[in-house]
Amino acid sequence: MSYVTNNIDKLLLGRVWGTEATGLYSRSFYLINFPTENLNVTIGEVAFAALSRTKGDLDRFRRYFLKGYSLVVTLTLPLTVVCGLFADDLILVVLGPKWIGAVEIFRILAPTILVFAISNPLGWLLNALGLVRRGVYIGLFSAPLMIAGVLIGLPYGPHGVALAYSTVMVLKVIPITIWALRGTGIRYREFVGALANPLAASVVAGGFAYAVHALTAPALSPVLRLMLDVGSFGVAYVAALLLIAGEKALYLDLFRALRTAPSA
Repeated sequence: MSYVTNNIDKLLLGRVWGTEATGLYSRSFYLINFPTENLNVTIGEVAFAALSRTKGDLDRFRRYFLKGYSLVVTLTLPLTVVCGLFADDLILVVLGPKWIGAVEIFRILAPTILVFAISNPLGWLLNALGLVRRGVYIGLFSAPLMIAGVLIGLPYGPHGVALAYSTVMVLKVIPITIWALRGTGIRYREFVGALANPLAASVVAGGFAYAVHALTAPALSPVLRLMLDVGSFGVAYVAALLLIAGEKALYLDLFRALRTAPSA
């Protein structure tokens, strides 16, 4: 179901709009999903094993899950902001000037990075608790919504499909999260609260990096401009996360756990 849901947009685009439109959309989609897929594999395997071992101890289980989820959103929220703000330079540097038509598609799809960061840990949670049936029902709920969204956006080309896909993803994440967390021992307030500090830090860092971008954009090449944009965002994000958010101990603990997880 996931495979069909994640590929029906490309199939229909190819059928109706041809290879050029499909190529622009597919390449944008791949670049958007690449970070979250790799993070989910890297962190998800460790998190699933830890959650499975601790499911008999509700307090430890909740702490382990929330730490893993916090780490994922801490790493992916800045990616969402960077992709949205600096899509032009990202496409120019990564794909080249021939792919400039993918910029707006890429920017429209950027919010799905955050959606995947929120929804992927729910899969660890359901599988660790043996709630596979609920996961199937969530998939059955999601699939027709995604297909309907793609069909609505299809007459407007790859930009319309991207907007429809991104919109449906954002809208469905709330009911799916509530459904997935029900009866698991993970409080909704804790789950949403894990987003607060990374979100605040991302807003601060995004404003700072965009100001730097506006001041230096005309004078630099796309590569140097992107390096400066990402560098200024990264410095501001880490500073805001550790100092303004007041959660230095938490995030240092998270990154230490990630570094030592493979040897454990």
